Amino acid sequence: MLKNKNSAFLRFLLILSCLVPAIFMGCELEAGVQIAEDIREAQTELEEELLKAESTLEVLKNELERTPESTVDSGEKSGQITEKTDDVDPVKEPLRVREKDEASEKQWMEFDSPAWMALGKLDGKDVSGRAGFEGMFVTTPSTDGGTDEIVTGMAEVTYSTGATLPYVKGEQPPTIDTPKYSPALLSKLENGDPGEPIDINVTLKDDLILTPLPRFKDFERGSDDWKKIDAVRQVEIQKIKDARKIQFSEFRDLLRGKINFEIVYLPWIANTPTITVRLDTVKILAELDQVINISLNDEASITQGPDLDAANDVLAVREQLRTIPYDGQKLNWGYLAVVDTGARITHDMLDDQSGAIAADCGSGGETCFGDGGPPNGKAGTLFPNYNNGDFYNSRSGDGHGTSVKAVISGSGDIASELRGITQVTTDSWKASPPYPYSDNQQARQGISIEAAHRALEMAIVMGSVISTHSYGSWARTEHEYDNAFDLGMGVFVASGNSACSAESPVYNQHELPCDRKVIRAPAISYDEKGVQMIEPAFSSLSDDAHKVITVGAHDIDPPCTWFEVNTNVCPYSGRGPAPDGRYKPDILGYTNWESAKANNDNDTGSFGGTSAATPTIAAMAQIYNNFLEKASNFASWLSPGHVYAAVLGSGEHQTFWEGSYNYIGVEPNISTLNIEGVGRPKMFVNGSLHSGSAQINDTGDIATVNLDVPNGACGIQAAIWWPEGSDQDHNDIDIHLVSPDGVTFAAGQSGKSVWERASIKTDTGLPKGIYKARIVGFDVNVKQGQQVFYSIHVQKTKCWDG
Repeated sequence: MLKNKNSAFLRFLLILSCLVPAIFMGCELEAGVQIAEDIREAQTELEEELLKAESTLEVLKNELERTPESTVDSGEKSGQITEKTDDVDPVKEPLRVREKDEASEKQWMEFDSPAWMALGKLDGKDVSGRAGFEGMFVTTPSTDGGTDEIVTGMAEVTYSTGATLPYVKGEQPPTIDTPKYSPALLSKLENGDPGEPIDINVTLKDDLILTPLPRFKDFERGSDDWKKIDAVRQVEIQKIKDARKIQFSEFRDLLRGKINFEIVYLPWIANTPTITVRLDTVKILAELDQVINISLNDEASITQGPDLDAANDVLAVREQLRTIPYDGQKLNWGYLAVVDTGARITHDMLDDQSGAIAADCGSGGETCFGDGGPPNGKAGTLFPNYNNGDFYNSRSGDGHGTSVKAVISGSGDIASELRGITQVTTDSWKASPPYPYSDNQQARQGISIEAAHRALEMAIVMGSVISTHSYGSWARTEHEYDNAFDLGMGVFVASGNSACSAESPVYNQHELPCDRKVIRAPAISYDEKGVQMIEPAFSSLSDDAHKVITVGAHDIDPPCTWFEVNTNVCPYSGRGPAPDGRYKPDILGYTNWESAKANNDNDTGSFGGTSAATPTIAAMAQIYNNFLEKASNFASWLSPGHVYAAVLGSGEHQTFWEGSYNYIGVEPNISTLNIEGVGRPKMFVNGSLHSGSAQINDTGDIATVNLDVPNGACGIQAAIWWPEGSDQDHNDIDIHLVSPDGVTFAAGQSGKSVWERASIKTDTGLPKGIYKARIVGFDVNVKQGQQVFYSIHVQKTKCWDG
């Protein structure tokens, strides 16, 4: 420790100061010998402390070498771009890449500077387990032959305020306005028949604050315990429904005498009614201050990519995600919701889950069960077109939702290597548009936004805490997703297959070269494989919701080939940033694996695109959710935010301060995070996981989580994630990892993101000691403060590269 190093050095100087006069004043020989021995002892202590310091600095040096260069000028505490002294036109090249001044250290990277060291000397108040700071540590499954017994305890957290931050990032840019029309609706307004009746989704301002519903824990659906919790949830849901009716009544009063309309569906999950109007009245509707956005009802699209390789089984996905060590924990309770095109529930891989729901929210009415009830509903007099089957891509009969459901929890009845990632009951909520299906009619190739909203609502009603959505849209659906999170559901959404197209993300509409190419310097125009980069914003606005995890596609057996371009991350996989600069996607899942197909009961085949990648991460998230529930004994404070942080912490990339809040996201180094997010994940094993939350109320607030690191641990993986509303000012929160000597050796410090990741991996092992993870409020802009979820894993062996 720094204090010990100083004391040893002072002791050495004091003894030396006594030795010199002792020699010249004729001290006895025995005294001189004793003093000499004291000198040698002090010198040995000092050398040991210096060796410890050198070890810490070596770790820091290695970390800095792996960290991309900052563009902050160390001479100016401003976060401004360092200007190069040449004749560059600042108008033509406002973000030109500047050459590094090798004689200067970048201020934000000087982790051992006095300013950084001062952060660790603030007096912290112990807040372990208090409201807003609930947290635990839990041992993770062993792959080294150890026990699978879970050991848990309370996370040790201290809290301090008023920290003087080591540097300034500058002013945040203003919030970007949301366009009133979706691209598809805008095209229809320009080219359609003014008198045509159309179904539209209207996103309205919403002052309703939603809170998590009580969880069903591990109770079986329909059991007495389940019904008791359901009764409480239904009361809360009815309150929301009543409030929505009042909101719509106020909106209807605004339309009275201006627009004639018919109600198609009034969702309770968000203030987003679906109504039928004449096309020529849409612009009148858009002029209302209450209206945020308007989109067509049927413009969402499936994100299935090309079937490239049928040789990779789901077993390969399980191995890559490292889910197999969690199988022994028997984490098989709960209900994961698939909102998709339906499922062939008679398939040999899907017919074992008798309690799984298969419902049709496109043709099944408000409950999605038609004239029947759960689990499978039925067609009848009121709903003659009810059909929960999977007719997507009806010419080939392959389906879409069938494969999604099977990769999550399909059985091994056909082959053990095809078994799904989890054994959790998986519900199928069909969201295809209403259509009179028959043998000679092709199913409509899309998703109804209205049906998707209904599906999401029913998934919440029936107890799912994780949902997966392998479709995308230029329509604004982020309010439904964000509200689902607020009610207690983790939402996982495909990034889309339109990285090279600014058009609707329908699979068949890909275009090369990209039609929204990057033109601003120093942004890169092509990635390392020659794929054209696109200008912001994100490929599908439904995927950029603030409270979802968006998933890109990494080939399970690289490379992924697309238009003769070979990359590990599929070239079509949707890229960021989001319109407000947040990194998207958040993470990569695996694509091009073999699983069930819908054309008969024993058919299998390859499944690709971000449609395939998304459920692999949703399945991993369900495992983490159940693991945390088991470890905490189903604590009431558990949230999907804890799951998000664990999923992101399992990745491989770090975040860092980009150098400006105004970067557009495709600059060198930054672009990787807008293609891969945290990259490929591997679930935590062989260590201890700290999971919890911290309330950051103001700039300069620091929550510190103490980490007991055993000798020789291979690394630390840390992530934070925080929920922001789409209309909320951005809060900039960072995370630092600090050694026992007080030296910061890794930090996640991005400006725009709502998550950070910092990690370290060492082949020689970390020294034993109490390390710290600091959650730092760098720029907090909301009066009520910001809840931040953290996941910090100390891993003994088999770390990801940091």
